[in-house]
Amino acid sequence: MTTLVILGASATALAVVRSGQDVGLRTIVLDTERRDAAYSRFAEFRQLRSDHPAEVLEALRTLSQGGPTALLAESDVWLRFLQQHRDQLAGRFQILHADDAALGLCLDKEAFHGWCDRNEVPTPRRYDVADSGAVHFPVVVRPRITCHHRSREVPKAVEVRSPEELSAVLERFRSAAVEPVLAESLLRPSIRCYSVGLARRRDGEIESLVAERVRPAPRHCAAGTYVALAPQRRVQELAETIARRLDLYGLAEIEILYDDATGELFVIEVNPRPWLQFALADRSGHHLLAFLLGRETRKPRRRRERGVAWIDIPADLYCCFSRKKGALWNGDLTVAGYLKSMLQLHQHPRLSWRDPRPIIESLKAFWPPWARRTK
Repeated sequence: MTTLVILGASATALAVVRSGQDVGLRTIVLDTERRDAAYSRFAEFRQLRSDHPAEVLEALRTLSQGGPTALLAESDVWLRFLQQHRDQLAGRFQILHADDAALGLCLDKEAFHGWCDRNEVPTPRRYDVADSGAVHFPVVVRPRITCHHRSREVPKAVEVRSPEELSAVLERFRSAAVEPVLAESLLRPSIRCYSVGLARRRDGEIESLVAERVRPAPRHCAAGTYVALAPQRRVQELAETIARRLDLYGLAEIEILYDDATGELFVIEVNPRPWLQFALADRSGHHLLAFLLGRETRKPRRRRERGVAWIDIPADLYCCFSRKKGALWNGDLTVAGYLKSMLQLHQHPRLSWRDPRPIIESLKAFWPPWARRTK
């Protein structure tokens, strides 16, 4: 297999493109719009006229005629497309994802909670949305089916502390026609949020790394802006156990909460695909794509378990210094703590001296109109 086709052109896809280049793959990116990965010098970009299944399937059929080709989805939306059309794709591609049963469990939070209960996997207590009178506050409300593309309509996750707040949040979900799930909130000061990135091969072998979402603090229920390697043996072992029980295949991220005060672990979710901080793996010598495909990387790095961090600089500056929510203003972070965090090796989602155009294109949003190149 010498060609990799990626469905989606986000910053996550960009990290996979660069990893693919390091293992000698020809990488083709498909999407309906030109985003981060589309600008990489290491990828061929094919823009789809629409996301209609017939359009996407025809493009994939054409690409599969060039020889052995692997297929990877970089988001839940594309994973659901793959689920729906696996029968038409399996004969043409090496699909780098788990089977539909495992994907179905991971993509549906209610189904995943049921699986955790049956397999005695620790997870936050769930509540019936229809029986709000039995809820013990605070709780966290999330969409049952992840919908990042609708983040302006409903939050990825939100903590509520009273029946009045809950009613308002549930009404917001109803208005957007998004089904919510309720779970006990574990967002106390002693909680740490870990992300275990891993690759699992067909032979069951696993390569993994553990990182902590340092900023923003877990209680903000927000995407990480600063995520640092942080070895945690129990977290890593639990994640690898879950990957085996689900019979995952491919690349995945497992989110786990750890309570410093009690030593308890709680599994939050499994993302059976590459994740936003995927580039942290290659930067720290955990070459997950190379491991998955059984290939050697051209630029092996010394393996590290700490001392490397992924940072989204604009988002992290806002997270730290915003007058409204800034960690330096609300007590989540000290100046000394901020400076110490910046002394680590850093991986930016777009910045690469070997592949500069993605960061240049992302910065154009801040340029004055006259300075932007138009086509």
